[in-house]
Amino acid sequence: MKSIDEKIFLNLASLKYLDLSGNKLSQLKDSLFSKLVNLETLLLDNNQINSNVFKNLQNLESLNLQNNFIESIDDEAFSYLLSLKHLDISNNRIGKLKITHLPQLEILFLSNNLFEQIEDINLQNLSNLNTLHLENNKIFKISNEDFKFLKKSQKLYSLILDGNNISWIDCFAFEPIKLSLTVLSLQKNKIASFSCSSTNDPSPSNIYLDRSVFELLTSLKKLFLSYNLINSINEGDLNGLLSLQELNLDHNKIIKISSKSFEEVKNLKKLFLNNNLLYYLPKGVFDNLNISNLIAVDISENKWECICEQEWIGSWLSSIGQANTPSGTLGCLIGKCENIPQQQDNKNNLEIIKKEEENNNLIYWIRLIACILAISAIFFLIIAGYVYVQENRLIPLLQFSSSDTVQLIPSSKNKTTIFSFPNPLNKNSKFNNNEEEKEENNFNYYFPPSLSIQAKAGKVVIAKEEEGNKEGKKEKKVVRFCEK
Repeated sequence: MKSIDEKIFLNLASLKYLDLSGNKLSQLKDSLFSKLVNLETLLLDNNQINSNVFKNLQNLESLNLQNNFIESIDDEAFSYLLSLKHLDISNNRIGKLKITHLPQLEILFLSNNLFEQIEDINLQNLSNLNTLHLENNKIFKISNEDFKFLKKSQKLYSLILDGNNISWIDCFAFEPIKLSLTVLSLQKNKIASFSCSSTNDPSPSNIYLDRSVFELLTSLKKLFLSYNLINSINEGDLNGLLSLQELNLDHNKIIKISSKSFEEVKNLKKLFLNNNLLYYLPKGVFDNLNISNLIAVDISENKWECICEQEWIGSWLSSIGQANTPSGTLGCLIGKCENIPQQQDNKNNLEIIKKEEENNNLIYWIRLIACILAISAIFFLIIAGYVYVQENRLIPLLQFSSSDTVQLIPSSKNKTTIFSFPNPLNKNSKFNNNEEEKEENNFNYYFPPSLSIQAKAGKVVIAKEEEGNKEGKKEKKVVRFCEK
């Protein structure tokens, strides 16, 4: 349904509840609801309305316009809705808004729009406003002047700013609502610290004095700061929060908490510090908390050290009984001190053994590679030595004639003669008939008996005598076949 005939409601003057949500209404005529003078609840969410047709609905108490495509609303669009208590214009495309003269309005939803600064919102004369939802916008900073429009909204007790990009809050930002605000939610932002620089303090002595941004909220009972970037809770960060009953600091980056952080929050009933980076707490940090008032305490899923100095935490958790409500593991906090060193020693021993095994494996491979390299080096040295010796060995003394001329290796039938020659590698070697010296200094060669050897002028001649007939005479002929 994209449109509604203006005559459809003419005879419904007593109608109190009208639900037109989930249609595709894009245009509504100004006189469409003019006869619905007793209408109290009108639901127009999930349409495509971008017009103002609420002038005659003076008895309307609840108006839902969420999930439309509203980009802007006229300043006087709701000025006739004098009985309106609940207004929901969330999930639209509104970047600036001015609402005046809604004296009965109690709850206002402006979430999931396009507001970048709170100063883009101007709410005037909303004296009965008690809840303001501004979550999931694009707000990145809260300045000292931003909430001045709420100065007359002294009944405002709940302010929801979740899911923005807020990283900075001025020191006096909450001053206009400091007395009435009891619930403040700043979850899923980018807040890293409680502190601010007090540059706007009128007192010269307080310029640049670090102080908590929540110090003025003396009536605050619930503070939600989950899913931010807070890394520590220092002394004085919770000062002024005398009425605080619930503090949510889970899912931050908290690594340190001062021993005096909780001195002024003596009425605390719920404390959530789970899912942070805490590994140590100073002894006595919870001493100012009234154990009888505590309902829920969660310090699970942190990086607790397993040391005896932390044993008191486990004892304290035991003392609060059912108020200890961990959402995850507490690690070694639940163990006793006498078990902690043993557990730690066992863990350390396992780590040492594991490292030793890794080192042994590494040493084994180093040794194996070294052995392989050493063997390879020795092998190559042997080859190199062998080649060197072969190249520098005794130059062959024998040059042989053709193999059919002489038989150098006699058959087993012939006797052989042993001849000795000086060892050319030994300069002191001489021809010597002494058998021991021959073996040491000379080379031994084996020849058939028919061969003769002569040594002349440093040359060695091996010859063979042959007998022959020449003119009927026998004569011996020396055939020289090797000379060196």
